[in-house]
Amino acid sequence: PAGDDGTAAAQDFVPGAIGPCWVGNSVYSQVIVSAKFPGAQPTTFSDFFDTARFPGRRALKRGSGKYNLEMALLADGVAPKDVYATLATDGGLARALAKLASLGANLAWYNSDSEALALIESGGAAFATALNGQVFEASQRGSAPNVIWDHQLYEFDAFGIPAGDSKKDAAMDFIRFATRSSPLAGVADWQPFGPARRSGLNLVGENPETHVAMRVFLPTAHFETAFAVDDAWWRGHGDAVEIAWRNWQAAH
Repeated sequence: PAGDDGTAAAQDFVPGAIGPCWVGNSVYSQVIVSAKFPGAQPTTFSDFFDTARFPGRRALKRGSGKYNLEMALLADGVAPKDVYATLATDGGLARALAKLASLGANLAWYNSDSEALALIESGGAAFATALNGQVFEASQRGSAPNVIWDHQLYEFDAFGIPAGDSKKDAAMDFIRFATRSSPLAGVADWQPFGPARRSGLNLVGENPETHVAMRVFLPTAHFETAFAVDDAWWRGHGDAVEIAWRNWQAAH
């Protein structure tokens, strides 16, 4: 259905949310977080790599090249539309790894998502990449870091129906209901993941239990430079890229 404001679905859903066999409902993302610096605070994606102006260690998640490699190419000046075509080449992959290697001794690693914010809180790192849900949890503990939404890398929770399911018609009815503007906004009232439709964002209010105003924590409220992670690309190229990622990481 059209959005509550009358916008057609094809224009209302954020890029990537409508696929050949799925429709996105909630948007989550990787953002950059930083410690508080004296004076001016880091605000842009490029500040992560500016160790002269903002000194300190930069923490990345060890387990996969996903997110890390896209971030590196974007920071190295590759246009968003060209990131995956570039990464699919040997030269493009080498370029992404070289950008990360440029951090030198400032490059640090973490293993689990919860470690990212802990490194910032403890002073173990000046910057870290983190999932926006972790940022929300930290803010509720009273230890909110500086958040850089610039060039956040986003993905979706999505609805799909198994092929041949005997209850397909009922499932389609549910999906039509659940992906309307108001139900999507209602989900975002409870958790820090943005509605996949633009018309849902203005309907988000307070968490019904904690009365926290939720909109500021949602990826879709900071979407000007957001980058859509392409899971289909990773399914096709991930094995080869991950071998190169592990080999490079072993040397760093």
